[in-house]
Amino acid sequence: MGKLKGMLLVLWEHGFIDEANIQQYTINGRKDADGILIANTSMKRMVSNLHDFEEEDLLLQSMGCLMGVIIVQTHKCHCKFAGEGIEYSWGSSKNLNTGISH
Repeated sequence: MGKLKGMLLVLWEHGFIDEANIQQYTINGRKDADGILIANTSMKRMVSNLHDFEEEDLLLQSMGCLMGVIIVQTHKCHCKFAGEGIEYSWGSSKNLNTGISH
């Protein structure tokens, strides 16, 4: 109690872990001879599909709600979602980082 749980324990509590074959589970999953991910061996993938993780708000969203604002999670670094102004900011910051000035 009061300690963080690992993915293996969370998945075991949800009934997804076969204790007889516990060695088959890895963080990113095992691949077959052709390099194809073997279903249900990736703990990351299984945890991301758990209902309580899919429905969970991000800490940022929860804090925004307390402040009366809505945080919408969009694809990171994509100008079509971030808005027009962000393109100019990114361009300007790239010039500053490379030493190029106007």
